[in-house]
Amino acid sequence: MIRLERIHRSLGMGVRPNSYERIVLVALLIGFSAMKLATNPDPSGSEAGDGWGYLDVARHVAEGDGLVTSVSVWHMGLDPLPHPSTLYPLWPLLLGNAARTVGLDTAARALPELLYLLSLGLLYLLALRLAETWGTTTIAIGRLPPTLNVGHVAILVFGLSPVYARHTSLPFAEGLAFTLSFAALLALSGTRGRRPALWAALAGVLGGLAYLTRSQLIAVPLAVTASLVWVGLHRPRLRVAAGVSAVAAVAVCVPWIVHLVSVASPFEPRMLLDFAAYRGTPELAPLERLVPTDSVGAFLLDRAGGLLVAFHPWRPDSYVASIGPIAYLVPLAALALLVTAGRRVHALSQEEGSVATLATMLVGLAALALTHASHGVWPAEWQFHWRAGLPLVFLIVPALAYLLPRREVPRAGWRIAGLLLTAGSLVYLVLGLPLHVGWRNTPASPAEVALSRWLDVQQPLPVSLSTRARPLSVTGRSNFHWIRCADSWAQTQRYFEVLGTDYLIVYGHEERCRFLAGLDPAREPVASFGAGRARIRVFRPFAPGPG
Repeated sequence: MIRLERIHRSLGMGVRPNSYERIVLVALLIGFSAMKLATNPDPSGSEAGDGWGYLDVARHVAEGDGLVTSVSVWHMGLDPLPHPSTLYPLWPLLLGNAARTVGLDTAARALPELLYLLSLGLLYLLALRLAETWGTTTIAIGRLPPTLNVGHVAILVFGLSPVYARHTSLPFAEGLAFTLSFAALLALSGTRGRRPALWAALAGVLGGLAYLTRSQLIAVPLAVTASLVWVGLHRPRLRVAAGVSAVAAVAVCVPWIVHLVSVASPFEPRMLLDFAAYRGTPELAPLERLVPTDSVGAFLLDRAGGLLVAFHPWRPDSYVASIGPIAYLVPLAALALLVTAGRRVHALSQEEGSVATLATMLVGLAALALTHASHGVWPAEWQFHWRAGLPLVFLIVPALAYLLPRREVPRAGWRIAGLLLTAGSLVYLVLGLPLHVGWRNTPASPAEVALSRWLDVQQPLPVSLSTRARPLSVTGRSNFHWIRCADSWAQTQRYFEVLGTDYLIVYGHEERCRFLAGLDPAREPVASFGAGRARIRVFRPFAPGPG
């Protein structure tokens, strides 16, 4: 049986799960482990997406090259390749160092799954800690003995989320990012004890590491410090802890900031949040990813429209599509707090025991503010349903902690509404399991494997231009610039004239793409692999290439 007493005591938690609750926790974790074992796809296959970027940098780390990349995406124009990476560093560092022992493929399969389970265990403890703020953690069901608590519901909803489950079955940073975030918020709970500065330092370090794993989670160290500052206004012994947490977070991040300043010239502060903000070759037309606005007012008005999308019941890019009707628990809990417990909330926000709750909500609000600010032109208009929307969990868990346990406030009506939304989401997520358990990630095609082998035997390794730059960078060892089908032929020419790119790679289904508009149809490829729509041709449009 799991012994949680020591953990609860160190975090200042008064409520401890009973034996029934522990049995349910063990059963859930076993079930999640079985689900993940059934879903362990090829880490570099067709669905890897941004995971290809992490694998590319991790391979270089494993081989002793440090934080460098062989692929330049989104018209960054990195030159020369390989080039120092601007991608947030902690996950490829962990993945690459683990790969030195077990190999990159094994590390990319096992680490995300292990971090998924660890993050759920920490989320369980965090949910109990937040519910304890209101006095009760158990969810009573009739006259049955107390068996379910807020932690069980929290890990069920987040663990069954197809977005989180899938991104922790592939080499994405989400498992590590949420593990560190939940750990930082739990450490913040320890500031109620005898050594608040020590726990605040730990929370600051973990928050800084969360930011270094995924830049959206810069919200974590900011929220940790802000919550300590607010409560410290009323509890003087936390004032030093607030400063300590900020110093600890900054200290962790300084080496990365120094790296960015040395790599990116000129350095711009937005590079701290967007790894692709650096443009190594200004001659390339920039990739416009966000809807432009001409004033602050126009920006706010345009982004406010995203709220209608975020909570739309039927849109496939909403929070509801990714996690079910429990998304509505957030506005429901906010309304319930205002109506039934406004004065109590103000009083609680000044108590030491509320620091973790306040910080958790601030993390959710700040992280999702970045998501709502990203009204996209490419690759999607909104990303509430994607991994950028996962920080909604930081708002859902406090809402669960307030609404679900039975107590005087809020009244039964609010609680029943919360239970119905939660039950609806669990049904929605369970019914969707067959779509996500056992899915497979299509590996590189034989033609791509043959192309990579052909490129890899050339010395020095060539630099190629392709719409499939990222997957090709992990299939072989060559170097790649990325281009879109919709990009102009003029952009293609810039890659060859300015950057001296060696090859243009063309897939069979890309013949109508704009970036090929000026390619002479009679030109013979220097190499060809596969047949039909799966055929890959390699051209050298400029011979000899400049530089």
